[in-house]
Amino acid sequence: MTELSPASSAPVSAAAGAPARGSLRELVQLGLPLVLTSLTTTLMGIVDAAFIGRLGAAELGGAAFANIWSWTVFSLFLGSANAVQTFVSQAQGAGDERRCGSWVWQGLWSIAPPTALAALAAFFATPVLLPAVLRLVGSAPELAQPAVDYLQPRAIGMIALGVVFVWNSFFRGVGLTKIPLYAGLIANLTNAAGAYALVFGHFGAPRLGVAGAAIATSASEFLYAGILFAVAARPSLRARFDTRPHA
Repeated sequence: MTELSPASSAPVSAAAGAPARGSLRELVQLGLPLVLTSLTTTLMGIVDAAFIGRLGAAELGGAAFANIWSWTVFSLFLGSANAVQTFVSQAQGAGDERRCGSWVWQGLWSIAPPTALAALAAFFATPVLLPAVLRLVGSAPELAQPAVDYLQPRAIGMIALGVVFVWNSFFRGVGLTKIPLYAGLIANLTNAAGAYALVFGHFGAPRLGVAGAAIATSASEFLYAGILFAVAARPSLRARFDTRPHA
């Protein structure tokens, strides 16, 4: 971004020390946080597996099966959230940054309601459908209860994860790629502490086993979404991108 010097009308850098447009340094500054942010989402599942694995093979296998099914069902909604980045970046590139906020809210209104309905359906249908699916594919019967225990809380967390994906698309679209990374790191630390407490019953928390890991992950995803909402509501970003709620 450049601005005109009042003395010479020559373009000068708007931000001292900023990388040149299209340079390798700019690519790294924008791209590296994107890669790390994607890893933070995967890391939550890895932490869950690490703690659940200490409970036994059946618990780990059931949770892994449930995790696969949750991503299979919700990938349609989570993938659609990435489209927000396209419209946000186009608006910014056209010099109309005030339109960026309206695009993210259109994404939220489009994705959050169907994600919530799918999550509620999965929550109530899981105790019946998931054991039936396990029997159909010939899995060991002892996987059924851990799978149900894990998938029910995780289904609710998918509501927040859909919101996270929309806001992450917004921040990527406007080039603020470090914000989702920092929010994701906070969510991961929260998840690790919560899973440790709830899986094994530490710090005075109830011992919930497999369900404890899923509850901690879902709660961390709601925290993740809340952090992104709070950052987007800051006066500077609200004034620049018009991130106030849009109908």
